[in-house]
Amino acid sequence: MKNMISVVLTIDTEPDDAWTNHRNPSVANVQELLRLQELLGKHGAKATCLATYRVIQDEAAVAVLRELVEKGGAEIGAHLHPWETPPFMESGVDVRYAAYPHELPLDIFSQKLEHLTEAITERFGRPTAYRAGRWGLSSEHLPILERLGYEIDTSVIPMVDWRGTMGIPADQNGRGGPDYRRALRSPYHPDYADACGQGASRLLEVPVTVSLTRRFPTALSDRFGQLPVLLQRALRKLRIVEAVHAIPADASHTQLMRMIKVLLAAQPPVINIALHSSELVVGGSPSSQTRAAVSAVFDKIEAMLAALRSSGVCEFMTLSDVARRHATRTASDSPPTRVRVAEAGHKRQSFATVKGHRHMRELAYILSPSYSGSTLLTFLLGTHPDIATIGELKATRMGDVEQYVCSCGARIRRCPFWRRVEEVMAGRAVSFSVTRFGSHFSCARHYVVARLLGARVRGAMLEAIRDVCLWALPTARRELRSIVERNRDLIDVTSSLQRAELFVDASKDSVRLRHLLRTRHWNIRVIYLIRDGRGATSSFMRHHSTTMKNAAREWAITHKECRQILRYVPQQSWLTIRYEQLCKDPKRTLYSVLSFLGVDRNGASQDYRSVEHHIVGNYMRLKSNDEITLDEKWKARLTKHDLRVFDRIAGRINRQLGYE
Repeated sequence: MKNMISVVLTIDTEPDDAWTNHRNPSVANVQELLRLQELLGKHGAKATCLATYRVIQDEAAVAVLRELVEKGGAEIGAHLHPWETPPFMESGVDVRYAAYPHELPLDIFSQKLEHLTEAITERFGRPTAYRAGRWGLSSEHLPILERLGYEIDTSVIPMVDWRGTMGIPADQNGRGGPDYRRALRSPYHPDYADACGQGASRLLEVPVTVSLTRRFPTALSDRFGQLPVLLQRALRKLRIVEAVHAIPADASHTQLMRMIKVLLAAQPPVINIALHSSELVVGGSPSSQTRAAVSAVFDKIEAMLAALRSSGVCEFMTLSDVARRHATRTASDSPPTRVRVAEAGHKRQSFATVKGHRHMRELAYILSPSYSGSTLLTFLLGTHPDIATIGELKATRMGDVEQYVCSCGARIRRCPFWRRVEEVMAGRAVSFSVTRFGSHFSCARHYVVARLLGARVRGAMLEAIRDVCLWALPTARRELRSIVERNRDLIDVTSSLQRAELFVDASKDSVRLRHLLRTRHWNIRVIYLIRDGRGATSSFMRHHSTTMKNAAREWAITHKECRQILRYVPQQSWLTIRYEQLCKDPKRTLYSVLSFLGVDRNGASQDYRSVEHHIVGNYMRLKSNDEITLDEKWKARLTKHDLRVFDRIAGRINRQLGYE
């Protein structure tokens, strides 16, 4: 039974035609669930009915749900529609508009969910499954769901971006819908800072199933939803490939059958089929306006269930059954792992052991142009006992390795720490030497592969082309996989030797972060470190013996790259820090960074020479003076001509960053 695919049918059990009139009080469509139950019973399937507050308040609807539970083994969960669930906001915006739950103030959301949970508990016992109305889940909701006893969520619908679809109008602080383009497609425990990614929440996320109509490697198919919309349309029009969600009302019979064929070949752990109860009655939804349309929905559901049942590798169950199976599998397949769990929300975290949780190491990435203070920040973070770092993990500027000095003062070839790293890496059957880290995303043997790996970060279209090429070329695919695994081994080994859970990579460049984000091997948080461009370019000119024209161009291009890559990072997962503030008030700035990273905010020291570091990077790693001073020598070094050149090339970007 271990390799069986769990199949669930999740039904948003809600009022009639909420699309046209979100305040429609009628719930007559719920009666059609009895007809659906006959079909489900024929194939041995079970329903998970996620009910709204108005449905739970209707005695006739409750009677139908009770019959589904008693005769069909159905499960009753919660589906929060803000506009029909009390208490209501004084402004009334949560009633006037079809608000997303994530648009509500957190205390209002909590009170509404408590009210809905209590109503369901009175009639069916405490619910453990939840789906947000309009799919509007936020990472901030996770602790609240856990507190109320929910064990499983199914609000995520991968490869969909609803940010342009409004709930509350923008002029009344509406935020638009969620962006699930980067969401994982298999069940996972979400992160307290990013509900789309793997983390340490006790809640199990079971996304609505989505699949391409042709088989592609997982790394490529996972990113299909991030392709530009026009490119996706072109691929669909040319009948090359398209993404299909397991939503019978939204897809054709042919699309659904192609999707199931691909899924049965891939054998995902769960197939989650979603529908609305209102789609089962004429006029109940935009897709069910005629008897023929309703009949087509039932026919497609039956065709899907029949195909899955006849495969011999599927087992129908409820969401709670899936949660229990997932817990059993992870407990038997995985040893206890030390991970981060939240104490009170996602901002305050501590280390704990969670049995059966798949280990994903925490990775903090410093993103910035050169000479913006990354080495100083790395040294300060490196004083924290829960943080490991070796500075720039890419290790590309070591020059003569025989003469290169580790920040501990010893030559790197003789440094005991680096010798130990070589020994442990060898024990993992990984050929590693400090003369060649092999962690930089480059390829000396193949020019084309080197260009694909190292080209600057561009717009979404070019990045999508890069992803396709990296997958399509076997040499590029192998090289990328090898470099990623080398980074993974090196991070694991150095973190273990430094006895820390969180690793800081101060490599700075955007394309490296792009490759790390693609892998999903790490929970990545980004520290975007900025400095007045005049100071950064002054240092660049001095160390590279170049003109302001070249320095300003490099600085401006690098910042544009940083902005491009931050589009791929959830807003909650990156933090902007100013070099000037770090130097003027290191204690408070460091406190903010550590809070963002989720470690003890009092664990680091401003005396960064108080502990031994093994950092590779620029010359500052060798400075013996531990005094933190703001470097403003550029004010005297730069001529009026230099300043005019800088302002012409990069002045606008510098002002956008807040520097006048």
